[in-house]
Amino acid sequence: MNTIIEALESGKPIAWEKFDGDIWFDTLFYHYSHQYALEPCNVHNGWEKLEGLQWRLLLEHYPELLEKCCWKKLEAEDWGSLLQAVPKAASYCDQYNGWEKMDGAILATVIQLQPQLISHCDFSKFSGNDWKEFLASLPQYADRCDFKKFSVKDWIEFFSALPSPDVPYNWEHFQHRCAEGGAQMLSASYANRCDKWDEFQPMNWAVLLRSQPQFADRCDKWDQMHPLDWAQLIRYQPQFADRCDKWDQFDGDCWQQVLIYQPQFWNRCKDWSWLETLEGYDWEYVVEKQLAFLPKCDQYDGWSKFSSYHWKIFLKKYPCFWDRYKKFASVKLSPEELAYIQEKTESEEKE
Repeated sequence: MNTIIEALESGKPIAWEKFDGDIWFDTLFYHYSHQYALEPCNVHNGWEKLEGLQWRLLLEHYPELLEKCCWKKLEAEDWGSLLQAVPKAASYCDQYNGWEKMDGAILATVIQLQPQLISHCDFSKFSGNDWKEFLASLPQYADRCDFKKFSVKDWIEFFSALPSPDVPYNWEHFQHRCAEGGAQMLSASYANRCDKWDEFQPMNWAVLLRSQPQFADRCDKWDQMHPLDWAQLIRYQPQFADRCDKWDQFDGDCWQQVLIYQPQFWNRCKDWSWLETLEGYDWEYVVEKQLAFLPKCDQYDGWSKFSSYHWKIFLKKYPCFWDRYKKFASVKLSPEELAYIQEKTESEEKE
């Protein structure tokens, strides 16, 4: 393109009539500010040579060219992307049937970013998945939703995406967005609209209750939850621990999930033999995450399984445990590793 600009500036002739759509696009997109190509594009019908994607990219950057566009060339994806960036293109979308071309997923994305275009939206095109994504950001339009389109999967993902009451800021922000539309659609109201509760499986409940514990009174599958599902649920929502009837079925993976994040349940573990199967990377992980495992690492000879890499990572974070390295290590750190740990330790002490 520099050659074209140089030719124009020097007065050399250019064979505009030989330009294809790609060359016209490059000329207009990258050098439009020079205003060199506008008149030649009019004269040599360059606008007609541009394809839909090229028009979309051009108009997103230069919306003043809206009147030049060959709208019939835009496909659904082009319309959706353009409206997100240039909402004033909606009048052309009305005129050239762009709204009819877009499916529910594209429409939902457009309205989420440009809610002032809500009057153009055909909600009947929305699938359950489209509604799920849409209401997570615009809950005030719940009264427009046909919730019967929701599958169990849609409901689980939708409920899980709601702000949790455990996070006050997010919950208050969500209530504010609902109030803006005049509809107080909090999670309890959504729950009343759900007609799939009896189809929720134990795994669904475990996933949902991790982020939305307020639905616990709806759960009728407590005794059917798998031990690992229980462990992951208790990790995030320890208040449900007394409901769990699978403690004696927990394996090593389950106990790691619980005890790393909720060490108050330490006395629930009656059989620690699972620790004998841990490798060096396991020990380095559990001790780094939860220092309550230190005595167990001593007892089950976990330190001897540390590789030099594991020692380097662990001592970088906890340099106060050099005594464990000196007493239990089965490997030696290289001079480079020792220097690295020492450097990190000294820099942290200075700070």
